[in-house]
Amino acid sequence: DTGAEKERLCLDLGAEKWIDFKHTADLVQTIKEACDGRGAHAAVVTSPYSEGYAQAVDYLRPGGTLMAVGIPADAKLDTSIFWTVIKSITIKGSYVGNRQDSIEAMEIAASGKVHVKYALRGLTNLQQVYNELEEGKVAGRIVLDASK
Repeated sequence: DTGAEKERLCLDLGAEKWIDFKHTADLVQTIKEACDGRGAHAAVVTSPYSEGYAQAVDYLRPGGTLMAVGIPADAKLDTSIFWTVIKSITIKGSYVGNRQDSIEAMEIAASGKVHVKYALRGLTNLQQVYNELEEGKVAGRIVLDASK
C-alpha cells in the first residue's frame, strides 16, 4: 500500500517492516531483502491490477504460495511459467472462506490479537468517504453513522 497514515497503521498493528510501493524503486528486490534475502513465504494479493500478482511470483521464495484474493475485472495472471515451476510456487485463489476459516478468525479475535482502526463518520459524509476511498486515503475502516 502507500501513504504515511497506512504505514503508521501497519506498524502500530505489529508489522515488522513497511514497504511503500509508490516510493520503492525495485519492489521485488526490496521485498526479498526484507525477507532474509530469500523472498516471502507467502503473498496474499488483493490488488485490482495484474502487476501485483506477477510481482508476487517474482518475490516469493522457493516453495512460496501466492493467494489471489482480489478479483480484478479483466486482469490476467501473466507470469513466467518457467520460474513458477523452478521455484515450486503454489498459486491458490479464494473467493470466500469456509466454516473452519470463520472459527479460526473468531479465535484470533477472541484472543485479543485483532486491533481494528476505524473512523466514525456521518452518513451525510458518504460522498467524501467514497472520494477518500477512491484516492487511497483511507487507512483502516470507515463506519458510517446513519443518524448523522
